[in-house]
Amino acid sequence: MQSGSYKAVVTDHRWTTAQSGNPGLAVTVDVIDGFGGVESMVGTIWFSPKSMGIARTQLRALGFDPDKQHVKDIGGSISLRDHECEVQIAEEDYKGRTSLRIRMFGGLPKPPTAAQLSALDAALAAAKKSGVWDGDDAAAFERANPMVPSDESLSGNLPPPPPTPAPTEDSLPF
Repeated sequence: MQSGSYKAVVTDHRWTTAQSGNPGLAVTVDVIDGFGGVESMVGTIWFSPKSMGIARTQLRALGFDPDKQHVKDIGGSISLRDHECEVQIAEEDYKGRTSLRIRMFGGLPKPPTAAQLSALDAALAAAKKSGVWDGDDAAAFERANPMVPSDESLSGNLPPPPPTPAPTEDSLPF
């Protein structure tokens, strides 16, 4: 498994407290790696004054509605077990060791709204009318993107490279 976004299923959760005194909800999930493998991982949602917004987002990703439910009921009358969610996995360096950890439950960007997509259509139409290059002028594209090879170079119509000289005794590395 590597850094990225994965589907997961909650298998357990328990309350914990940080050394700072802030409460946290440790959530164990089975992460599905996309190749049929499953790895059990634990991530913690911390509840500090600065992290309440992200805690709300993560709780929602786990099927908990912080506007209608009470966190004190998690583990009692509310169970998060068997809830499917997305997890963000990231590499973490700690005391000279790199390991994978759950960076966040949920948190995937929301897709654009219908209004945003309509605005994009209008912006694309305006770009065409304003004379901004729209892909029909290959010479303009090459001027704007000098590092992109032309179609000719991609077709193999370039001259062959010069021949490599035969090695001499002085040019051998050993």
